[in-house]
Amino acid sequence: MSQTEMDRNALTTQTTNYPALVQVASRQLAIAAQLNNDIQRTRLVTVLKRIPSEKIAIVLSRRQILDGDLIEQFKKNWSWCSLSGNEALPWSDELIERFKRQWHWLSLSANKSIHWSVERIELFKEHLHWRDLTSNRGMSWSLELIERYEDRWDWESLSRRTLPWSVELIERYIDRWFWLSLSINNSLPWSPELIERYEDQWVWRQLSKNTEIPWSLELIERYKDRWCWTSLTTNRSLPWSLELIERYKDRWKWRFLSGNRALPWSLELIQYFAPCLSGCHPNPLPVAPPESRDLRSPTRHQWQWTGLSGNTELPWSLELIKQFENYWIWGSPENIFVGGKKGFVESVTLSNNDALPWSLELIERYEDRWDWSYMSKNRGLPWSFELIERYENRWDWFSLSGNEALPMSIDLVERFADRWNWARFSGNEALPLSLLRAEDVTDIMELHFGKKKVPKNIHKYINQSELF
Repeated sequence: MSQTEMDRNALTTQTTNYPALVQVASRQLAIAAQLNNDIQRTRLVTVLKRIPSEKIAIVLSRRQILDGDLIEQFKKNWSWCSLSGNEALPWSDELIERFKRQWHWLSLSANKSIHWSVERIELFKEHLHWRDLTSNRGMSWSLELIERYEDRWDWESLSRRTLPWSVELIERYIDRWFWLSLSINNSLPWSPELIERYEDQWVWRQLSKNTEIPWSLELIERYKDRWCWTSLTTNRSLPWSLELIERYKDRWKWRFLSGNRALPWSLELIQYFAPCLSGCHPNPLPVAPPESRDLRSPTRHQWQWTGLSGNTELPWSLELIKQFENYWIWGSPENIFVGGKKGFVESVTLSNNDALPWSLELIERYEDRWDWSYMSKNRGLPWSFELIERYENRWDWFSLSGNEALPMSIDLVERFADRWNWARFSGNEALPLSLLRAEDVTDIMELHFGKKKVPKNIHKYINQSELF
C-alpha cells in the first residue's frame, strides 16, 4: 500500500470516529464543569456555616429554592417575612394553605412571582393585604377582576397600575380614581384629546413629570401656564433641543435642567447658556474666555454644578474632570427640593456617576475626594478582586453588599465573609445561591439550629401537578 493510500485511510478513520470523539470530549467537559460546581458549592456551604444563626435564616429565606418538606422541617427557624417574598418558591394553593398561619401576608400579597388568579384571590381573600396586592406588579388586570373586588382595591394604588385603560374605564370609576396618581401613570392612552377632556381633573405637577405624554412644542405652549416647570424641567421625554431651551429659558429651573440627561449635551451647549458655571461656589469659574461667551444669556440662565456632576450624558474625559476638579460635587448631596418635595438627590454627585471614564488611575488620583459610600454603589467602576481588596477599609460594606456589578466568585465571598452585610448580600442576584442543593440547606440549617424531626405524613402536602 502506498503512503498516499495509508494517509487517506487514516483520514477516513478519523472522520468516521469524529462524532464519537466529540461525545467523549463533551462528557469530559461536563464532568469537569460538575466537579468545579461541586467544589464551588462545598466552599459556599462552608462560608454559610460561619454566618451567625440570626443572619443565615434571612439569607436562605430570601432567594433560596425550597420545597414544602424543607420549609416544614425548619418551620420555626425561617424568616417568614423574607420567605413570603421569596420568588423562587414553588408557589401553589396547597403550599400557601399549608403555611397560612406562618406567612407574612403583607409580603405574600406583594410577591409578584405568585400568580394571583381570581380563584386564588377568592381562596385567600380574608388573609390578603389589599393595598399590597393592588400594588403588586405581577398582577394580570382585567375588567372582570377590577369589578369583582371593586370595594376591596386600594384605588390610590390602582390609579398607578397598568390596567386595560380606556376612556370608558376612566369614566366608569371616575369618582374613585386618585387623579394625582392617574396624572403620573404612563400606561394611560395619552393624547392631546385625553388631556383636554380632563383638563380640570389632572394634577398638573404630576402630569408635567409624565414621560408617555406625546410631548410637542405645541402641547407645551398650549398649557404653558398650567405646567409645573420644575417637574417639566426634569422630564427626559420632552423634545429637547436648543430651540426649546432658548424659547423657555426664563421658565426652566436651571438647577434641575443641569441634571437632565436627555438634553443634547455638548461643550457648545454648556457654553451657549453659561457666561459662567455657578451653584456652589462664591467665585464661579468661566467655561469659556470672555470673547467666546454668549452674552445674550442673562446671568441667571446658568448651569448648576449639582446637576452637571451627576449627569451621565456629559462628554466625560479625564481632562474635563481635571479642568473643573475644584467645582464638581464629589459627594454628600445637598438636601434640595424636587417637584415641591424635599429629599436627598443622590444623582447630583460625581462619585456615583457611572458614566465617568473609570479606571484605577482615576480612582487613585482623587482617592481623598470621592464619597466612598456612593462609590460602593456605583456599577460603573472597573470592579475586580484587587480593587475591592485595595480599598477594603474605605468601602461602605452595606452599599457594596447590594452592588450586583461586583465580580462575584466564591473567592470573593470567602475573602470578605466577615465584611458583607449578609441581610443585604443575600438579596444580591449575583450571589450564586443557586449552587446549593436541598441537602446543603439542610446541612447548614442543622448546624445552626440542630436536627429537626420530619413528620411522617409530610409528603401528603405535596401535589407536584400544582407547582408552577
